[in-house]
Amino acid sequence: MATTDPFVQRVRSVLAPELRAQGFAGRFPTFRRLQSELIHEVSVQGWRYGGQRTVNLSFGFTFIQPKHADPKAPETEYTYRIGTSSGRGRWWKYGSASEEEAIALADDMIEVFRAEAPDFFQRFKAFPESFVHFTAQDFVEAPPSYLPPRIGLAADAGRPIDGARAIARDCWVFMHLWLHLGDEARARKFAETGLQHVGKAWGLGLDFRRVLGLSS
Repeated sequence: MATTDPFVQRVRSVLAPELRAQGFAGRFPTFRRLQSELIHEVSVQGWRYGGQRTVNLSFGFTFIQPKHADPKAPETEYTYRIGTSSGRGRWWKYGSASEEEAIALADDMIEVFRAEAPDFFQRFKAFPESFVHFTAQDFVEAPPSYLPPRIGLAADAGRPIDGARAIARDCWVFMHLWLHLGDEARARKFAETGLQHVGKAWGLGLDFRRVLGLSS
């Protein structure tokens, strides 16, 4: 990341203090806020070849982490990319912009962030209260706008993800949420639905079968 990049300088100088005032910690481009078992994350993502950026809003759970995860930088599960409520990808392209144009583009991205981030984190603000209303059948039948967001689920950039695989993963997440809360009966409901939609995700399938007491 070039320190002379006017777009990055503008975004960092504005968002970093705002996020820290809201309880986020970290350094540009990734900031996290831990509230009990709930993880909130803001990531200013850059395109691999430079000249474009966007902001991802994410949340996850401290009790659902891959083995390789850094305890100081826990991974998240669900992500919404700002400016994509219409179902199309949104990146701010400044690679060929003048300094004045790059700053104007940065200000536009900041304004979209300010407009959308509060509602996102308000919707998923507390554990477990913000999540206990979801049922296994919701992940089969409910519209994407009702569900915790995944990049791609609303045909982001024209690339809808594998719906069956998303159902299985979501059921796996919420199965573990209910196991963590000590409600095995509700966990089994997610395991049953997840197993019906597991497809080739054999690792998830093994976990579903374990919770259901089925042989592998």
